Amino acid sequence: MAMAMAVRRPPLRSLRLLSVAFALGARAVRTGAGTGAGAELIPLFNKGVYDSAVKCSRLGWFARRRQYRKPPSSSGAFLAEQGQAFELHVLAHAELAPNTIEMPPNLRAADAAAETRARMLEAVRDWAATGETTAIFQPTFLDGDVVARADAIVLAPLACPPPADDALALMAAQWDVLEVKSVIASNAGGKSADLAFTVRTAEACGARVRSAMLYAVNSEYRLETRDSVPLYAPVDLTVAVRELIARVLEPSAEAVVAAAEAKANARAEAGGGRAGSQTGRPVREAQTEGEGADEGADEVDSLSLLEVRSLTVADLERVTAGAETPAAVPVLVCKNCPAAPDCTAKGISHPLWELPRVGQKLFEALVAASPSLEVARADPAELSPAQRLFHAAVLRGDGAPVRVDDPPQVRRVLGGLRLPLYYLDFEATGLLFPPFEGIAPYKTLLTQYSLHVVDDTHVARAGGDVGAALGE
Repeated sequence: MAMAMAVRRPPLRSLRLLSVAFALGARAVRTGAGTGAGAELIPLFNKGVYDSAVKCSRLGWFARRRQYRKPPSSSGAFLAEQGQAFELHVLAHAELAPNTIEMPPNLRAADAAAETRARMLEAVRDWAATGETTAIFQPTFLDGDVVARADAIVLAPLACPPPADDALALMAAQWDVLEVKSVIASNAGGKSADLAFTVRTAEACGARVRSAMLYAVNSEYRLETRDSVPLYAPVDLTVAVRELIARVLEPSAEAVVAAAEAKANARAEAGGGRAGSQTGRPVREAQTEGEGADEGADEVDSLSLLEVRSLTVADLERVTAGAETPAAVPVLVCKNCPAAPDCTAKGISHPLWELPRVGQKLFEALVAASPSLEVARADPAELSPAQRLFHAAVLRGDGAPVRVDDPPQVRRVLGGLRLPLYYLDFEATGLLFPPFEGIAPYKTLLTQYSLHVVDDTHVARAGGDVGAALGE
C-alpha cells in the first residue's frame, strides 16, 4: 500500500497532481443483490448519487449506474476548471495547520478509508509528541456502501494527552471537516446538504466532528489587495449541518443533541465573533441569500427539495441499490434531465416544465390538474402572463413556441424603424479569478463587442435555393 507523506507545507504542483490523480482514479464498486456470476456490480453511494437521488429517486438510480450521463457543456467544463483551480488555491494558501498529510491517490474506497484512519491516528500521535495539529487532504470515509471524501479534515487541539490505545486515542480526537466550493461566501448556506453528507458519513465511521467549515469565494477580494484580502473566506456551517443531519439525513437522539449543542455554541460565540481555528481570520456566518455567482445557480435547489422529501441517506442508498428502477414521477428537475425523453417526457410534445419561470409549487399544482403533463392542457387561469403567451403559442401549433402572441404588433414596430439602423452585439462572462484590478470575483466582464450599421436591406422570398438568391 502506498504510504502517505507528512509535509510542512503542501507544494502547489503536488496538490495539482493529487487533484488530477483523484479525478482520474478508479472508483470502488460493490456486489449487488445475489451472489452468482451474474450479480450486478453497483458503484458505491457517493455525494454525486446522493445529490441526484434527492432530486429524483429514479435519477439517483440511473446516476449510481452511470446511465444517462449528461455530457458537459463548454461553459460547464470551464466552471469546473475554475472550481478545481480554486480548490488548489485554497489548499495551497490557507494556513489550515502546521503539518499536512496528502492521501495517496488511486486507492479503492476500502483501502482509502483504512489509510485515512491510519493517518488520523498518526496525526493524533504527532500532536502528543509535538503539540502541533495536522490537516489531512482528501480523506475518505466508508460507511457500508456509502462513501464520502472531504477536501480536508483538521485535527483540533486535544484537551489532554491521548490514551495509549489506538481506538481510544481516535475517540479522544475531534476534527474540523472542510469543503471548498467555488460559490460566493454569502451563498454558502446552499451547500449545507453537501457538507452534511460528508459529516454524517465521517461520524458514522467513528470520527468526532467539531465543526463543519466551507471555504467559499470572498467577494471582497481584489487583485490590488490580494496580499491582505484573500480570495477565499471560511464560512462556519456547523449549525446548519447539525440541524440538517438531525432532521433529515440521519435522525436520531444523538443527532438532535449535537444540533442543540452546535446552536448553543454559536449563540455563545456570537458576541465577539468566532476566529478561524487555524487561520486567526474571522469566520463569516453562513447566509442563504446574497449577490454573487453560484456554480449551481441555474439548477433546482437540492437543499429545499431535501427538506420537502425528508429522505434519509439510508433511504436513498437503499432505493438506488434496488434491482428495480424506481417509478417515473414527474418533478421539476425533469427539465434538465437527460433521461426525460425516455422517462416522464416520453410521447409528450411540450411538457409542463417548458413553461417559462415555472416554480415548484405551480408545477405540482399543474401536474395534479393535468396528469398528461402537456402544456396544451394546462389551465391558462393558473399561468402568469408570460406563461400564457407560451401556452397560446403551443395551442397555435408553433414548432418552437415563443413568448410573442401579437405578430401584427411586432410588424408595426419593425415597420416603424427607419434606416440606417444601429445595433450592438456583445459577449460577457464572469471569472472567479479577476484578471484586472478593481474587479470582484464573478463580476460580469465584457469579453468582446461589435457595432453594426444597417443602411440597406434585402429579403429573399425565393421558393428554392435562398443561397443562390443571396449570390445574385
